[in-house]
Amino acid sequence: MASLTDYPGDQDAGSKGQNRKDDENSNVLESDPVSQCDLTRATSEDGNSTPLDTAPAALGGSQTESDAAGKRDVQQDDDSTDEGSDWEAPVDVELTDKSPPPEQTRRRRGSWKSVRALTKWVSLSRIKYPWTQMAGHQGSFLAGSTGTILKLLVTKENDNLPLLMAEPQLGHHVPKYHGAVEKDGTSYVQLQDLLCKFTSPCVMDIKMGVRTYLEEELEKARKKPTLRKDLYQKMISVDATAPTEEEQQQEAVTKPRYMRFRDDMSSTSSLGFRIEGIKTNAGSSKDYKDTRSRESVCTALRGFIGDTESVLPKYISALSEIAEALQSSNFFKTNEMIGTSLLFVHDRTGKAGVWLIDFAKCTALPDGVSIDHRSTWVEGNYEDGYLFGLDNLISIFQELHDGFSNAP
Repeated sequence: MASLTDYPGDQDAGSKGQNRKDDENSNVLESDPVSQCDLTRATSEDGNSTPLDTAPAALGGSQTESDAAGKRDVQQDDDSTDEGSDWEAPVDVELTDKSPPPEQTRRRRGSWKSVRALTKWVSLSRIKYPWTQMAGHQGSFLAGSTGTILKLLVTKENDNLPLLMAEPQLGHHVPKYHGAVEKDGTSYVQLQDLLCKFTSPCVMDIKMGVRTYLEEELEKARKKPTLRKDLYQKMISVDATAPTEEEQQQEAVTKPRYMRFRDDMSSTSSLGFRIEGIKTNAGSSKDYKDTRSRESVCTALRGFIGDTESVLPKYISALSEIAEALQSSNFFKTNEMIGTSLLFVHDRTGKAGVWLIDFAKCTALPDGVSIDHRSTWVEGNYEDGYLFGLDNLISIFQELHDGFSNAP
């Protein structure tokens, strides 16, 4: 495993099959040319060059949380909620857009405060070079070499990323993987910064599939149920009538029970995807826990697009390319695609891109099991509904595009 200080910046590292094009953003659709990222140092507001690894420890979590990783490779935490929705990030984020921010979002320069992040991808505060704070729990991300970010290493995801890079078509739709690195005794994966070539990007995270829990999690919960009072509180904060009489008496629920509740409350179960968070220049929101109907999803996506409707055909094209790549992917054919997201990014120049992210829960199917990713899920058949969700997503984006095209 390479140390961070030894990592050679933007070169490929550590995995076979990374025979991809040098252009890391080959699936970004552009209207206007933009300059390449500074491959050495970022520039702060005062004009001084600033190494990215000097980012405050408060970014995405305290140093204490990072230290709690225990100087080891991180395994999947069965005790975590593992929703992919409880992210935190700095709010004092300055984008390259210099227009005055809304009064309620102004912050004193230099002040940092950790709040619930509304998407997995943000820009590094007070530095014009954007970086990504990706999916997971607070404290999981650090700034890496310029053009990359460090994500706390989860063994399964670290195993999956080289396989995805080796995919002839699908690999171009995944953040470029630079191998595992070590910083302060903790292991990370080093990944491409997908926001690098965008100006004041608008970002949306959509979690794919008809369920967000593995079949093995259901089996574990039956054999050794662990009651969670924190998840019970989360449940009743969304719907006080949701717990059963027994759950009300216990004031606790199991993790799979809570995750199934979340899936049913949102559009996950019905449409095969749900909106996790949206960030635009007007602000951020992740209040989509009960955005369930097709109509309400359309409304949210229309708000994400705003007045940049020119990106709609680019999103539709990108999603169609992803669908085609998935159909020919051996990884996709042989894995239960749980907990993965599609990351949508566009800016006001008309540039747009979509990437697959988050592979810590993707699990190889048992021998002899095959799925089509569209059939109805019944416990034991391992169907995840990924293509069912992608079909619906493309249809909704097409509907939005047609609506804009037919507008007077």
